Amino acid sequence: MIKAILALKPGEKHFTDCPEETCKRLKLLALQKESYENLFVAYVNKTSEQADNFNLEAFLQANAKVYIAQAATVDDAVSGVVGDLKILHQNGIRYMVNYNAEKMIFFRPQQG
Repeated sequence: MIKAILALKPGEKHFTDCPEETCKRLKLLALQKESYENLFVAYVNKTSEQADNFNLEAFLQANAKVYIAQAATVDDAVSGVVGDLKILHQNGIRYMVNYNAEKMIFFRPQQG
């Protein structure tokens, strides 16, 4: 599979299945991120009692942890398929996970 991914031409994509557990974890993290974003909007708009007790520094730290966990989860899943991620980075291959479709997507960006 790694050969097929490395052989991608600019603009081409390669899809492969993503482990179900990874997708479930990413869905949970997406819900957490949405919850934090909603709390932040409530804070800005002062529309809830929780927002009155809002601590911006704590929010930023908690929100950053969710983003970091998402990236680490994707990296772990991809490295489980291709091995060392350095190979992808060195060859200009990007990747992402669509957790709703349960697919990993590898692509080489178009030159632009």
